[in-house]
Amino acid sequence: IHGNQAMQWFEEHKPYTGAFFSMRAAKLYMDGAMGSRGAWLLEPYEDRPTDAEGEMDIRVRFPAEARSLGELANLRVPTTSGLVPISNFVSFAPAERVGVIHHINERRVISVEANVGPGLLVNDQVVKLQQALASADLPEGTTYEFAGEAEDQTEAMTFLISAFFAAVVLMFMILLLQFNSFYQPFVVMSAIIFSIAGVLLGLVVTGRPFGIVMGGVGVIALAGIVVNNNIVLIDAYNDFRKQGMVYSPEYGPLAAVTPGTPGGLMVMLAEYGKLSLAEVLAPAMAMARGYPIEKAQADNIESRRELLASWPGSKKVFLPHFDANDKKLRAAPEAGEIFRQPELLATLQKLVDAEAEALAAGKTRKQAIQAAYDRFYRGDIARQLVAGSAKFGGLMTMQDLDRWQVHIEEPVTANYKGIDVYKLTTWVQGPVMLQALNMLEKIDIKSMGYNSARYIHTLYQVMNLAFADRDFYYGDPYVPPVEPIAGLLSKQYADQRRALINPERNDVGIKPGDPYPFQNGKNPYLDLLKKWQPNPPKALAEGAEGFQQSSLMTPDEAFLAGTTSIQAADAEGWVVSVTPSGGWVPAFIPEGTGIGLSQRMQSFVLDKAINPFNVVQPGQRPRATLTPSLALKDGKPLMAFSVQGGDTQDQNLLQFFLDMVEFKMNVQQAAEAHNILSYQMQSSFGAHQSEPGRLQLTRRVSEWDQAELARMGYKVEVVERTYSPITAIWLDQKHGTLWGGASEQGDDYGIAW
Repeated sequence: IHGNQAMQWFEEHKPYTGAFFSMRAAKLYMDGAMGSRGAWLLEPYEDRPTDAEGEMDIRVRFPAEARSLGELANLRVPTTSGLVPISNFVSFAPAERVGVIHHINERRVISVEANVGPGLLVNDQVVKLQQALASADLPEGTTYEFAGEAEDQTEAMTFLISAFFAAVVLMFMILLLQFNSFYQPFVVMSAIIFSIAGVLLGLVVTGRPFGIVMGGVGVIALAGIVVNNNIVLIDAYNDFRKQGMVYSPEYGPLAAVTPGTPGGLMVMLAEYGKLSLAEVLAPAMAMARGYPIEKAQADNIESRRELLASWPGSKKVFLPHFDANDKKLRAAPEAGEIFRQPELLATLQKLVDAEAEALAAGKTRKQAIQAAYDRFYRGDIARQLVAGSAKFGGLMTMQDLDRWQVHIEEPVTANYKGIDVYKLTTWVQGPVMLQALNMLEKIDIKSMGYNSARYIHTLYQVMNLAFADRDFYYGDPYVPPVEPIAGLLSKQYADQRRALINPERNDVGIKPGDPYPFQNGKNPYLDLLKKWQPNPPKALAEGAEGFQQSSLMTPDEAFLAGTTSIQAADAEGWVVSVTPSGGWVPAFIPEGTGIGLSQRMQSFVLDKAINPFNVVQPGQRPRATLTPSLALKDGKPLMAFSVQGGDTQDQNLLQFFLDMVEFKMNVQQAAEAHNILSYQMQSSFGAHQSEPGRLQLTRRVSEWDQAELARMGYKVEVVERTYSPITAIWLDQKHGTLWGGASEQGDDYGIAW
């Protein structure tokens, strides 16, 4: 019984007890046998397809043995006169069964259609079918071809490949016209290859399917994004050079790199801490509400007033008394005046609010801190930073902030006479101290006498060798090329470098070595190494006034540029050494954020002949001077130590370590010791100047030793106090106590409870 009329009949008459029929039912089936009285058993089947919307047929099926025209004649229809045979109303007659045979080009064709299962790709299944058909025993003359989506994807692939290469050629031509150079377009286009290779490798590693259409379109879009990002930084690079710059800008929004301190501290707290972000930020927020500013900082701000006044965000924070009509009136706060930072307070409050909202939503402590992290790097704070920076020509983008990440990495280490010293790797200058210790380990420096001419000469030469390697080989390890850190820290390489020391004369021509053979490699930069000069090109600041050299910091001030150094240790055995830095005065503050951006862009170079590992390029961090330090003995913490001071940091930390280990000073004596300073390495700031042979020391070095050093070729400068604001903690393993030490310079201090 088939069709809408049958459906209507069943709906109106409901001839069978217990069965309910509906015009909108999905399916109904009937299994049963027709007895002498025409008894039927009908059961409802409620598996309606989810994509069915309108009316559907109901088919009633006899058992196999009752499927004949004769049996149909026995079917009874209820009427007012009772059950009447259906033959009174209809007639039955056999008919031929009709089918369709398909021909294409006079050949019979059979279509086999199927969909692929979830998570499978048409291309993959077509390949498997082709392999199966190739080995199948098909009748002679049988051929096959694939149509439908497989055919569409083949056509799409052909088109997209052509479109991709056409786009690449077009982009290359545009770049060639834009840069008027083959090298820079080649650099940009090579980034496309590496990016696409990375995506495809990721798909292979993760086992994800690759769709021709979506994947192909994505690859073309990725190529465009990569080219755009590279153009931005290459434009910046070219702009620096066009403005007469040999190095990147020192100050302002163009000197800013992606903020790292907030993310680093939040990740450290989330991974290793116990407190909430709100608890940790509370003291900083209290200071942002207002604190009596120290004299040194207040006067430092006033000395930079002209530059700070050119940026509205910085002027609002740093120059509360600024009067454009009265240049004699002090613009900066006075010493002891309450220094307030309401916009910074508001930004910190946003982080606390993000954490609180996440906790209220049932998130864990770690997830709540991540919510604050996301608000800073991906939310409204990020948008304020980008907009405020771009307004004054900054390069920072939302993509920069989103892609920036914290690396929890293994430190590099060297063992000096049983003590393991740990440093961050080549994105800072820390490994120079490890290289120096490797060279000093086989020299009996203790017998030379503390700060004797022979000791100072040996120390100076070792530092020269280590810093020459820093100036050529150090850079961001997460961006190609890969630094040869294994070779640099090899004890055998240290032996080779130590052999270069002239015991009687300062070597002003010390160059970087070749560490590659000591890690079974070949140096790809031998041509640059041969041409490398200890004195880098001079930066004459021929560009826009104040754009690069602001003349507010002398070369010596830049060389000694301060930072923040913190050591902490507790009863549970946690030891921390950290040196957050970058937003020093004169800091550019994007309006509305209260956040002083870093000026570390100046630590890049623009010429790979100076350092091929530290050239400005997309996503790269400049090689910074920050260098926290930890030392362990027998696997247990022994000391945490760090220092302010730009390029003097590892010079001071090396001498602090030797003062304690070789000359048996206690931690406070070593922190206050009068160290020597070398200026022979290339400065990491400003014009990157090098002053070979310049040696600074104090009157605690005897006049005889001073004269001896002059005879050896040094330009000796005697000062009242060399710059060495060290802070340190010594963990007394014998007694289980902590000893703190802080230099008497500046604002250094220690707290214990």
